[in-house]
Amino acid sequence: MERFPRNNRIQEFNLDLGYGGIGNSLISEYKIAENTGCCELGTLVSKLENVISISFMLERNDINSEGAAGLVRNFGKLNSLKALCLNLARNQISVQGAEALAFALGKVPNLTRLVLNLSEHRIGYGCAKYISQSLSYLVNLEYLDLNLWRNYIGYDGAACISDSLPELHNLAYLKLNLGHNSIGKEACDHIFNAISQLTNLQEIELRFHDSNFIDDQNAENIALCIRKLKNLHRIGITLAENEITSKGTEVISQAIKSFEKLDEVTFDLDLHLLKVDAFSEDKTTLVSYQRL
Repeated sequence: MERFPRNNRIQEFNLDLGYGGIGNSLISEYKIAENTGCCELGTLVSKLENVISISFMLERNDINSEGAAGLVRNFGKLNSLKALCLNLARNQISVQGAEALAFALGKVPNLTRLVLNLSEHRIGYGCAKYISQSLSYLVNLEYLDLNLWRNYIGYDGAACISDSLPELHNLAYLKLNLGHNSIGKEACDHIFNAISQLTNLQEIELRFHDSNFIDDQNAENIALCIRKLKNLHRIGITLAENEITSKGTEVISQAIKSFEKLDEVTFDLDLHLLKVDAFSEDKTTLVSYQRL
């Protein structure tokens, strides 16, 4: 009898094994072949012929590159897949694992929603390089949540991301976490210039906090980007622990105030951490806000 029989009835598959030890540490303890857990999940997925949505919450499981590759190896068989959430934060994935993930993502071009968390792997430039390449195939995306926090992607990695973003013309929601990546001032400008081309965006949540060396000049480009995105109704920006002063804060604040209507604004620029509900009629004063 087949271990995992085919199933054409399941349309949504959610699995939360965060901090569960399905990777190398637990496997080695019980003398099971390395990465068996991830490979078994990869086999199971291939049997879900009509699945539309998959969510794997696998944070901190000692998963290495081989395990990550085994997990996603059959994604290309999922022709009905529209929504994918992969939380692989705090594992042991190297650049080879990032390449395998990217290759698999490129085989599911019908995705409209992607959540990918590879935070705290310290993979380097290669992480952004391969993930960016996969994004060029996902032109149907309407929702993208990409978390590469603390991967040290640097200028080159950020440049790769800025090259791929403009291809995603259908994006309505973008959440991008590049905190603690030392991307630098020039790369920051490249990314915000790329984002400004996504004119269908309705919501943005951008986290560039912590050691990215962003300054007041960058703030001016960020403000310009915001002004170009006429369809925004929710804005979230985190730039704390950089080099922005009150001057940069004011420039971004004025850009936000230029909108006729915003449902919600949250911004953290070291000097201000506010959740804004409304501006005055002349849009010069915050009418309703919650200090966080």
